[in-house]
Amino acid sequence: MSGPSGSRPRRQPRSERFLADELVGRINDLRLDENVVDNITDQQYSQHLGGYIRSFSFRYEDGAPFSQGFVYLESPLQGGIMELEATFVVLTEEEGRMIAQKVYDDSNQIYGYGGAIANIYLSAYCNKLKRWVLGYEKFECLFDSMIPNFLPFYESQSRISIFWIRIIRQVIESLSVLHGNGVMHGSLYSPQSYVLDSSSNIKLINIGRYSVAGRSTSHRDITSFFGYLGSQSCLDVSSSKDWHGFEYLYNSKEAMNNTR
Repeated sequence: MSGPSGSRPRRQPRSERFLADELVGRINDLRLDENVVDNITDQQYSQHLGGYIRSFSFRYEDGAPFSQGFVYLESPLQGGIMELEATFVVLTEEEGRMIAQKVYDDSNQIYGYGGAIANIYLSAYCNKLKRWVLGYEKFECLFDSMIPNFLPFYESQSRISIFWIRIIRQVIESLSVLHGNGVMHGSLYSPQSYVLDSSSNIKLINIGRYSVAGRSTSHRDITSFFGYLGSQSCLDVSSSKDWHGFEYLYNSKEAMNNTR
């Protein structure tokens, strides 16, 4: 498939289910009230990815939580088109441009932070699926699917393992950065919010996708994260008095802050 500039991506689709859609007007073609060209050629955006997004493609399977693919970039330094691995989340038919744009805008506020937050590359309309999609830095699997293979939550009857202390710290520190930028995740009870990259680092996706104005708060994000861990029967999180004490301490501190 030829790119907008007439050049051909080096890697060609081979599967019947390999979807290749050009970004009309480079990206977010329904964003007609803004100057799309200026948004895409912004120098900061170019520095993020090393080029200007021209098109994207991915392999889609019905019912899959995400799809692997590529974004194709025009590189001002190298010239021509280069490809970057990416993972795509397909929104539901009911979720339109407003949701896709909200997730992109909320996530892009902290692009490059690292930590437990996945970088987002784009939100765009896929003509073949008739749905909006979100393109992220490449990740491998849902965190939820790997939990039974991880180390136990406790090293002893009450001591949380170093592995899980690291996971909890990464998520809470990343949420602190989000909240510091006025962004709430809004759905940390959902297993669709947690993924693992190729180095087995936990990453948060779908930021703002399910948040509701006036109801999504920093406190709700934290308690939803605790609730998510507690819902994993293989971890048996709630069996420890230390964990109950930790939850009680956090909720007590939050209650005090909210009454001041």
